[in-house]
Amino acid sequence: MTPHLDGDAFRRVLGDELRAVRQARGLNRKHVAPRLDQVSLQALATWELGTRNMPIARFVEICLELEASPMEVLQHAYERLFPETAATWTVDLTDAARLNHAELAPLRNWAASRLRFLPLCARRTVHLDQAAIEALAALCGMEPRELMQRLPAPLPHSR
Repeated sequence: MTPHLDGDAFRRVLGDELRAVRQARGLNRKHVAPRLDQVSLQALATWELGTRNMPIARFVEICLELEASPMEVLQHAYERLFPETAATWTVDLTDAARLNHAELAPLRNWAASRLRFLPLCARRTVHLDQAAIEALAALCGMEPRELMQRLPAPLPHSR
């Protein structure tokens, strides 16, 4: 069954996610708006408040200016609106990068690579869906169930 999308709610949640990223970086709208291509302070505020539609190219531009992954910001907004579709496993990248077992080297290398490209104030956890778990398990040469048993216990999924 396809979930119903409430456009007004989606705009509010997506704007809230953008605002949270901006605030996590210690920036206010007055710092960000001038660094964007022809964006007024008022336009940025309406997008963050979800009172106006934001063009996708503008969304990506804002995310890149904030050094945030547009895909992750969108994923967080989607999971807030549709919690039943949320990922099935939460992995702490720092813990995964420290795994010592040789057969988990692909997972360890993936986690270490993700950490290298995260801004200092970014979340250190990722939410993996079943397809991602299956892909990582295949890289490690094991079944998904075996991989999940070898990983540290998942963190509670909170929003």
